[in-house]
Amino acid sequence: MLEQSKRSLAFSTLFQMGMRITFVIIATAALSYLHIINNLEEQTLDKLKKYITERASKDSTIFQLAQDNHALLKRDFLSLWEKRKNANAKARFERLFTTPKDGTYRLDARYYTGIDRPFSSQSAYRGQIKNITGFVGRGTPIDDNAFQNRLLLALDLVDKYAQGWSNRFANTYISMPEGVNIVYWPGLPWALGAKSTLDIPNEEWVYIANKENDPKRKSVWTGLYYDQTANEWMVSCITPVDAKNGQHLINIGHDILLNNLFERVFNDHLEGAYNMIVRDDARLIAHPDKVPELEAALGLVNINKLNDPVLNTQFEQISAGLEKNGDQTFIIDDTTNDNFIAVAKLSGPDWLFVTVYPKKLLSTPALKAAEYIFFIGIVGLIIELVMLRYVLMRKVIRHINTFVQASRAISEGKYEVLDNDQIDLPTKRKDEIGILARTFQNMSTRLSEYRHHMEEKVQHRTAELEAQKIRAEHQAHNDSLTELPNRRAFFDFARLEVEKTKNNA
Repeated sequence: MLEQSKRSLAFSTLFQMGMRITFVIIATAALSYLHIINNLEEQTLDKLKKYITERASKDSTIFQLAQDNHALLKRDFLSLWEKRKNANAKARFERLFTTPKDGTYRLDARYYTGIDRPFSSQSAYRGQIKNITGFVGRGTPIDDNAFQNRLLLALDLVDKYAQGWSNRFANTYISMPEGVNIVYWPGLPWALGAKSTLDIPNEEWVYIANKENDPKRKSVWTGLYYDQTANEWMVSCITPVDAKNGQHLINIGHDILLNNLFERVFNDHLEGAYNMIVRDDARLIAHPDKVPELEAALGLVNINKLNDPVLNTQFEQISAGLEKNGDQTFIIDDTTNDNFIAVAKLSGPDWLFVTVYPKKLLSTPALKAAEYIFFIGIVGLIIELVMLRYVLMRKVIRHINTFVQASRAISEGKYEVLDNDQIDLPTKRKDEIGILARTFQNMSTRLSEYRHHMEEKVQHRTAELEAQKIRAEHQAHNDSLTELPNRRAFFDFARLEVEKTKNNA
């Protein structure tokens, strides 16, 4: 009887080969995973650095454009200021500005809805003046001629330049540190809606350009803040303008609205990653998950005061990267949060544009590729084992079973089974199995011949022994000289006769 299949040669061979091949497949999948993730990491870091560099350059354009606009307007203002600062401005001021009896002055509303420019206007071109509003707060030196000249010059330059810049900026305005703001803002009559209690000097978009806050007298950017008059979230670029004697004359401003800023920062990102903007003093400018906090704090959010360990850790690493790399673009391997952090400085406001790229975006495709390799390997293993089993059963096991049957026949002395070809040994094969079959058949033939020889010898020896026995019995009962029965034969004969007599009696 054949042994059970779990102990068969085929099962043992297939099992051992399957285990070895499975180990090779697992090792191959693991090595493939490591190779793929390393390649993906290199490619991603290159892509991330290219993206953050291009993105910083792209987003810096609007900031640089704002500063270029301000530089142009600043030069024009200072040039005209020297010519107009001593002119009599009272009549024109009183014609353009009215007071709603709340202690403030407002530019005539027709300058927003549309009014023809008079031929005496200082503007550089003819047509209608529109979309401009002006606010003069309480407590300003409204009767000062130089003050009025500054205000009117600001109005003329806003009229001259703002419309041409409106395709890139929501508004253009000129504020004065005493509490004045002249605004070009299509769709929003800002000054007409401003409250009489509005304290312009204490607004961030004004005090940020004071000498104590901006000693270098260069363009500066606010953080994110809420303009209660416009009911809009925004950031502002402010450029101070000083006279030759150091007097702070005006501030030139552009606003970037929250929706525009967030659309660029939040919506335009690498797939699976997210962007944010921070300042090096830990002030948060924009973050996709911190909009409620920014709104609640009116834009004045310090990262260190947020209860967010991930963001705190990220900023700590960014700060360390700034100390090491300066203004250069750099990428941080955030092993704590399993991210890559790409950082680039935006020209103009010196904000930090940050892209956070989760590493799982690399491990997921690498793992899928490894799983695919493993799956294909297992499928290939199953196919290979099925084919190998077929080959083993057809080419090896079938013949081994034949050898088993032949061995049992020989062990039982049934040599004729092989001699009569009742068991078909594969003697015609030219491989090792054929050699084994022919050797086995030769062995069987020799064993059969040896058996026949031994049987003949036994028969011959038996015959000799039988003859010797007969001869010994004859010699025991007959005299060797006369061949007549001897005394022993007489006694044996007598004993037999006595026994017969007893039996008959």
